[in-house]
Amino acid sequence: MKWMKFWALFLGVFIGGFGAAFFLDTHPMNVLAAVIASEEEYTESDVVAEHGVVNEETATTSLVEPASVIETSILPASATSTNAVKVPVLVYHSVRPYIKGESKQQDIYDVTPELLESELVYIRDHGYTTITFADVITHFGNGASLPEKPVILSFDDGWRNEYEHAFPLLKKYGMKGTFFIFTNPIVHHKAHWVTWNEVREMDKAGMEIGGHTRTHPLLTKITSDAGLDKEIGESKGIIESEIGHPVTAFAYPFGAKNVQIEHAVERAGYQIARTSRSGVWNDPAHRFEFHGSLSTDNISDFEKLLKRE
Repeated sequence: MKWMKFWALFLGVFIGGFGAAFFLDTHPMNVLAAVIASEEEYTESDVVAEHGVVNEETATTSLVEPASVIETSILPASATSTNAVKVPVLVYHSVRPYIKGESKQQDIYDVTPELLESELVYIRDHGYTTITFADVITHFGNGASLPEKPVILSFDDGWRNEYEHAFPLLKKYGMKGTFFIFTNPIVHHKAHWVTWNEVREMDKAGMEIGGHTRTHPLLTKITSDAGLDKEIGESKGIIESEIGHPVTAFAYPFGAKNVQIEHAVERAGYQIARTSRSGVWNDPAHRFEFHGSLSTDNISDFEKLLKRE
């Protein structure tokens, strides 16, 4: 009996270790770093140089938005700005069940389906209404009314787990979401990303599909207009050819932007663009630097953002 217990314990440790190793290899941030590194326009070393360091034990890149790559063209929007509207924007990435043993570095870009559902219930029970960036564009353009307490739920990159977990929950509660996708991993049928059929399914179900470049580069490292047009404009055209209608909303990879990039986004035909700079007030003059706040694992942070003035 003692030997049986020993072997049971050994197998449990071995399988658990294998599972942890598999998880580290397939964790969304590791996958993203690998996909970025596979594109000739941008390398993982660029990500590390601009956004943090690689944890050598987990090969996980800490992708942090540095203030140095954010430039505002004019003073940020505020409650006193002309025609300002309060629209909190949540920025989600990976949506998947928690796996024991993940580090804080890995966990920062993940939310569990259970937490997301709790947030959707809070939205429903406290009188908030989910809208899209297209709704904001219409409001800015012709004054069309917005709900009394609007909120935007945005999901970056095009992870398969967003389709598997976030999309069903949004449908369950009759809510909208905006899914910002970068196109190369979808075009090349990379694992862990959505397919075009899934993108079309979400689009037809009332979700908003937005652009997020071709290869998810740090756009501030691209100095030529031609290079920016290739990343921003080409990906827009690819998405539009797949879903059959214009794409009007864009999200800056890593939240990195400057005035030249804003002009490229507008030149591509986008009408609004989301940053990763926290805030809840936005106005027409700042439509290419729309505020967005990174989601956390703490629902009290979510509640504070919605109540923020």
